[in-house]
Amino acid sequence: MSYNIYYSRLSAIKSAIAFTWISDLFSGVNGYMDDIAINQVSNYEEELIEYLAANKSQMMESVSTSGKIEDNTETELKGAIVDFNKTFVKES
Repeated sequence: MSYNIYYSRLSAIKSAIAFTWISDLFSGVNGYMDDIAINQVSNYEEELIEYLAANKSQMMESVSTSGKIEDNTETELKGAIVDFNKTFVKES
């Protein structure tokens, strides 16, 4: 495997990890996970990332690249999380 391919894959993995961390913190700190049971948090986080990857990939790339959430991105992320929360099935 060439160095460029390795670096490209490593960069993509780092970006995905960064976005996962940022979106998890954003969701928790801003109250979007308040009604999620503790035993469901990891499932919620996993499904949220899948949802965002499928529906907001450009936003994910923007946040992953910059490492921060700009004002316009924050609005988009809030809307996406609200939409996702409507579809997330909570255990009783």
